Amino acid sequence: MKLSCSTLVFTLEQCPTLVDNLEAIKALGFEAVDIAAFPDWQNLSPTQIVSDDAYVDRCVEEIITSGLEVSSINCRLSRDICVWGDDEYEIFWGELKAMFVFADKIGCPNITIPPGGKNKIEDQQQALELIGQRASAIGALGRKYGITLSHEVHQGSILEDLEAGFWLMDRTFPNIGITYDPSHYVMQGISLLETKEIVPYSHHVHIRNARQGAMQAGMDDGEISLEEFVGMLGDSSYNGYVSIEYFNGFDGGCANIIKIREELISLGIAP
Repeated sequence: MKLSCSTLVFTLEQCPTLVDNLEAIKALGFEAVDIAAFPDWQNLSPTQIVSDDAYVDRCVEEIITSGLEVSSINCRLSRDICVWGDDEYEIFWGELKAMFVFADKIGCPNITIPPGGKNKIEDQQQALELIGQRASAIGALGRKYGITLSHEVHQGSILEDLEAGFWLMDRTFPNIGITYDPSHYVMQGISLLETKEIVPYSHHVHIRNARQGAMQAGMDDGEISLEEFVGMLGDSSYNGYVSIEYFNGFDGGCANIIKIREELISLGIAP
């Protein structure tokens, strides 16, 4: 396992450009980065990746020049994977293919996407079934590039419940896996130990501390035991990146990022 850090740990006010962000992450001592690609947020524009070759070339050059490995692209496309209708799904499919091409250019092994928000989907079981039906073709696309696709098990999504995650992974893994982030479970009152059986479906991993009722918490008041967390990853034979992902300026001074980083290194994760 190897450490990474998300570009989301710095706000646009702190790091206005992608280059600023990558330099700040390197200055913290990281060798790998998760790059966020969210429309109207940060740090890459999925729309421009799909439509603007000059933008793609510039971003590729900036990322490669940084010297950082790219562990994952955490992105939201204009359509969800479970979108209803062939025409709408074709838009998703075209955007996803463009994202795979981009990831291949920067040597990125994983793309993480949301599965769809509960508040936007009337029939959640139908949405899960659609993802299951689409997983084989997506898996073939991923194998073409040697890149995995995974869903973040985000609180508020159709995969916030462990049962939904197990149901879907039984039908999609390894074509589509999960990006395991225990904070989304812990904030719901689900203990770290209760999530152990979902970990083997992980293609990628995020970590920050959290507590019941709070998706983000400091190392002094969070409920996640990093020793237990690393042990669970080891027990599942996970051997990928573990990316620290505070966001929205929660850890503006980076004290918690540094604490997590140092503790994870002490637990055997490569810096």
